[in-house]
Amino acid sequence: EATKFWALAQSFTKLTAAAAASKARRLASHADSTYAGFGSSYAALSSILQSKYGEEACASVLLSTGDAFLLAHDPTGEDSTWCDGGDGRGQNHLGMLLMLIREQLSLPSSRPEDAVLWEPWLSARFHIPKGLGGSPTPKSPAAQKA
Repeated sequence: EATKFWALAQSFTKLTAAAAASKARRLASHADSTYAGFGSSYAALSSILQSKYGEEACASVLLSTGDAFLLAHDPTGEDSTWCDGGDGRGQNHLGMLLMLIREQLSLPSSRPEDAVLWEPWLSARFHIPKGLGGSPTPKSPAAQKA
């Protein structure tokens, strides 16, 4: 939420996710549609996560998940874009971003021979934006079978 309210970002730092979402709803008419210049929420979070997991301590935690599928679970069921929507039917953009960043961080020489690579699997099913703008969008069923 902070990139939509960049001038007020500091006031979001100590809020819970629910409190931040509530504050964002109250401030919706003042939201920055450029997401602090990133162009989209997906590009903003991608940049933030790359910076966060560029730090060695955070990177090691993410790398410790191996090649596991990462699912961002939302027990409230309110977030079906970044999480699983509480029932597994959400888009899980956060989980996808973390899997992609984890692959970027892991050196091919340090991966087990039988490691699952998620980028090819995700790219076969979604148009994953590079750089600024956009969000992952499902490819047609025909493209997914190819």
